[in-house]
Amino acid sequence: MDSPELRVLAVTAPHWPVRPKNVPVRSFTAGSPFSLQNAVRHAAGEANAGRGAWKGSNWITLEGRRSSVLLLEFLDDATDIFQRALRELRPNLLLIGAMTLGFSGAVALARLARAELGPDCFIAMGGKHCNETMTVVRQKLLVAGNSPLNLMASGAIEPIAGLPLFDMVVSGDGEEIITRLGGMVHGRVKNKQRATDGEIDRAGLKQAGGRWHAGWLDNKGKVTAISSDATPLDFENMPTAPALFGLQSRFPIFDEVPTGHAYSDMGMGCTYDCFFCSERCGLNGRLRQNPYFIDRLYEHLRDIWVAGGSGGSGYVGAFIEDSILLGGNVNLITGLIERLRRDRLPRLRIGCQLTVNDIQRLHRDGILQNFREAGIEYAAFGMETINENIATRMSKHRKKGLWSEANRRAIQYLSEAELLVGMYILWGLGESQDEREHQLEQLGEWREDYKGQPCAIGLNWATRHPGAEDGRKNGPRNNPKDNDPPLSFLDWGTDPDSERLALFVEMFGEASENYPLYPEHLPSQSDLERLKLGYLALVE
Repeated sequence: MDSPELRVLAVTAPHWPVRPKNVPVRSFTAGSPFSLQNAVRHAAGEANAGRGAWKGSNWITLEGRRSSVLLLEFLDDATDIFQRALRELRPNLLLIGAMTLGFSGAVALARLARAELGPDCFIAMGGKHCNETMTVVRQKLLVAGNSPLNLMASGAIEPIAGLPLFDMVVSGDGEEIITRLGGMVHGRVKNKQRATDGEIDRAGLKQAGGRWHAGWLDNKGKVTAISSDATPLDFENMPTAPALFGLQSRFPIFDEVPTGHAYSDMGMGCTYDCFFCSERCGLNGRLRQNPYFIDRLYEHLRDIWVAGGSGGSGYVGAFIEDSILLGGNVNLITGLIERLRRDRLPRLRIGCQLTVNDIQRLHRDGILQNFREAGIEYAAFGMETINENIATRMSKHRKKGLWSEANRRAIQYLSEAELLVGMYILWGLGESQDEREHQLEQLGEWREDYKGQPCAIGLNWATRHPGAEDGRKNGPRNNPKDNDPPLSFLDWGTDPDSERLALFVEMFGEASENYPLYPEHLPSQSDLERLKLGYLALVE
């Protein structure tokens, strides 16, 4: 069989350097590249429909898509998998997505690809790290000094054989940009050119919908960047990832049934602006508030249900990936509940995320009690800290009463609505070790009071990233005005030989030894051991 003219490989970059031996991973993780699948859904939809350049790609079949859109978490594991994919597929378009802790992994993968494929592969990078280092400030596009583009231009990221490591860096809505990059590479291949030959098709890129920025190095090694015209993405003709990739996740909370990931597509982040969070609206823009997104979210849920056999062979799980369900808009949430009760999706088990204040409001308005009937069985929220002073600085803490008591009431209200409860804890915001240990003890008492709820507890440690703010300074931690130069983030978040690595991997979805938000509050090894004992007492 002839090789496709357009051969695409998309990967999520690993955020850990090595996998510690005999260490279980207890953090909340889906085990599938659902976020990356969501980013490439427009291109995958074109391939599936046999349209344009993508009809000549390796993504025209379900197996072709699944085998070349990969989640890579540990570099040592990922290297063999990635190199095998390079050799077998010989991609001429490589897409790498990375958050900040995965930036070092993205660079490592790009080096492998460039060494193996040279100019025959166009390498594009996107994801949260790019979103935070290429942004609009006061209506002007700012490419930060620690962006991949400027790191290449300065030589901090060295070229290979005269070629830049990344041919393009994309920030923001990448769906239609990816489709057009595929068309550009396909056109070059058809013309007997190499994937990296020729100028970037600016005019073609500018036709891509969404809010995005794209940059590259020109032939003199200078940074060139353009922004979209902010034409809205056409969601009515945008397929969902579950319809194109099927279901590849399984969540313990849903008894390991096949589970898909749903989005309302209201925006890239959260309605709130908490200083520590990469989802905050100050980085990702405001959410689109429109009743249409009720139908859009329902479409995602229905596609998950269909991909799972419409409940015919057992239960199907769906987790709504909105930072907050429909942005916490009570009218939209009410509309979704009404739609799910009217147009039922039998045997679909739905989970979502809310805030403490949302839960109180939905309880007060009598909406929370209808969740279960609509198929929503699980709701998770972020308590983050037990420290009341830190809590007052969180944008999402709107009612400035006792934070711990508000969290207890949230568990109570969710339990009364017969929902399973999940909770996110974020340490490293300035609390003491005694407060962390007390928080775990408090959760144990609440579990006794509320029949085992919360039944799922996820831990994270606050890390520095380009858009994170320092709550003590009330401004960006890596702002050029600070005395310290901006971090490059080229080093791993935690060194491979660190004694903390095993405990970080076991307990935390995100944690870093080299980039803690507050270095003075980094836990010692003995601190982590004590926290592990308290955590295991809750989850085992």
